Amino acid sequence: MPPQKKTLRARTPIADFMASQRTAGTAGAYRAGVILFLDSVYGKVRKGKYSSPEEFSQYEKLAATYLQDTTRDHKQDLIAFVRYMQKEETPNTTLKLKVAAVREFYTKYGIELTTTETKEIVKILPRRAYRETDFEYMNVEKLQSLLPFLDIRLKALVLCLCSSGARINELLTLTIGDLHIDDVPAYAYIRNTKTGANRKVYFTHEAVAALKQWFSVRDQYMKETNENIIPQFRRNPAKEKRVFPFVASSLYRQYDKALLKAGLFRKDDKTKRNVLNIHRLRAFFRETVAGVVGSDTAELLLGHVDQYGDAYRNMPEQQLAEKYLKCEEALTISKNTRIERDIRVQADIIGQLEKEKEELKARLTTLEQAQASQAQAVSIADTAMIKNASDPAFVDAVARRLLELQKQRKGE
Repeated sequence: MPPQKKTLRARTPIADFMASQRTAGTAGAYRAGVILFLDSVYGKVRKGKYSSPEEFSQYEKLAATYLQDTTRDHKQDLIAFVRYMQKEETPNTTLKLKVAAVREFYTKYGIELTTTETKEIVKILPRRAYRETDFEYMNVEKLQSLLPFLDIRLKALVLCLCSSGARINELLTLTIGDLHIDDVPAYAYIRNTKTGANRKVYFTHEAVAALKQWFSVRDQYMKETNENIIPQFRRNPAKEKRVFPFVASSLYRQYDKALLKAGLFRKDDKTKRNVLNIHRLRAFFRETVAGVVGSDTAELLLGHVDQYGDAYRNMPEQQLAEKYLKCEEALTISKNTRIERDIRVQADIIGQLEKEKEELKARLTTLEQAQASQAQAVSIADTAMIKNASDPAFVDAVARRLLELQKQRKGE
C-alpha cells in the first residue's frame, strides 16, 4: 500500500473514536480492540489485562503516532494483528470483533483499504464464529455465596442486573432521572440500548433496598476514589448524573475477585475466559423468568426483538409489569428474604388447611344430621307398619298397591 500523507486528527484519537460510537458497549469493545492492535504494533504497555488511566494516556499517544506515520502498511498491520491474536489463541468471535474495531478506527481517521486488500484480510479470518467457552449457569445458591464478598456499590449493581435482565452497559449509562424506585414495580427507563429501542426494566424490592444503601454513600465513595484517579478522569459528585459512575473494566475486576473469594471463579481451559462472568446474570434472569411466566415474556423483558418487531408477542406495559411481579419472589436472592417468603408461604398453606378442616367438619356435621333424620323417619315408618299390620283394610291397600307395581313393570 503506498504511503498516505496524514495529519494528526486528534490528541485523544481513541477517546474521540469511542465517543463516535452509538452505544457504550460498542465503544468499550472497540477501545479494547484498538488497544490490543497497538500492543501488536508497538509492544504491550499495560501491565495487567486492563489499562490504568496512566497507561491509557500512553495508548492515546501511540494511536496519535500511528496515525501520523505515513510509512505504515495498514494491510500488513492488520494481517499481523490477526496472526498476533491467533498466536494468543484468541476466541474466533473475539478475534473478528477486534479486527472490526480496527477497521472502524481506520475509517474514522480516513485510512482506506482497497477491495483487494480487504479480501486478503477476510481470507485469513476464521470462517465461523461460534461459542467456544464452556460457560456455567448462575443460580440462586451461587449468588447467595457471592453477595457477602461484594462491596455496597457492586452488590447494588449485581442485584439490579440479575433482577432486571439489563445489560451491564445499559445500567452503567443509566441516569438518576430515569430511575423510578418508588413505583410498583420499581423500574428504570433504559435509553442507551444495544438494539436502539428504549425500554423499561424492573427491579425487585431487594434490589431497590440495595440501591438506597448505595445512594447513601455514593457521593462520599466518589470523593474517596477520586484521590486514586488522575485529574482528567476524576468525577464531580455534584454533576455526575449516572447511577453507577464507573467504567465496566474496573467492575469486571472487582466482580472476578469476589468470585474468587467465594470459590466460584474458574477459567475455561481453551479460551481462558471466566466461565461465570458478570454477563451470566442476564442469562440467570432469562431462565428464571421463563420458568415462571414463559419465554416470550422473558424475551420482551430482556429487550430482544424478533424479525417482525415483536408484533406477534408484544403486550401493554401494565400487563408486562404484572407478569414481572409474578417473578419477583423467584428473582429474590437474599437468604433472609427467601426465609421470610417461605414463612409466608407456609403460613398461607396452614391457613388454607385450617379452612379446609373447618369445611370438612361442617360437612361431617351436616351428614350426621341427615343420617339421624333418616334413622328417625325409618323408625316412625316401622312403628306405623307394626300398628297397622292387624288392620284388614290396610293390608288390602298394600296388596293392591303391590299388584299395581307388578303391572307397571310388565308394561315396561
